[in-house]
Amino acid sequence: MSDVFLSYSRRSRKHAEMLAKELQALNISVWVASKEIREGDSVEELIFKAIKDARLVAFLVDQHSPDVSSSWVQREYVAALEHSWSDEGKILIPVLVGDAEPPSFLRHASALRVRGRQLDWLRAARTIARILSEGNSVKRSKAPMREQTQRLNLIEKEANALRTAEAEQLRKL
Repeated sequence: MSDVFLSYSRRSRKHAEMLAKELQALNISVWVASKEIREGDSVEELIFKAIKDARLVAFLVDQHSPDVSSSWVQREYVAALEHSWSDEGKILIPVLVGDAEPPSFLRHASALRVRGRQLDWLRAARTIARILSEGNSVKRSKAPMREQTQRLNLIEKEANALRTAEAEQLRKL
């Protein structure tokens, strides 16, 4: 079990490792795919378990995110949304690099903005550490039926987009 699951596109690995390094220096355990997945592992099983078990899911968003060529980022988005729906203690936070915009389902959330300097990564890590120490102190109120339906529709829309992208990739092979 990790404190933080770090979601990032393959091409954003350098940024992910910089943030993970700063978090680990603060004694925060971080699940980073490039460090946790080994040959022969069931990738999907490991990722979904890590998302479920993490207290906070940080979405690293830069010019490569979401990486349309990889459906893994989309799968992680959907899995995190599903778990946050059933676990009100789950914290989702976008970490935006440069001028990147958050994914549509996180546009309402406060984001951490990183310009790419070392000090920025340290500040982001300290903010995540503070959020973890406070917990999800702002418990989500029971959303009205209309809002719940809208969220479920968004999750379904993201899942359908993922399925379409996967089918298109299979056709290209």
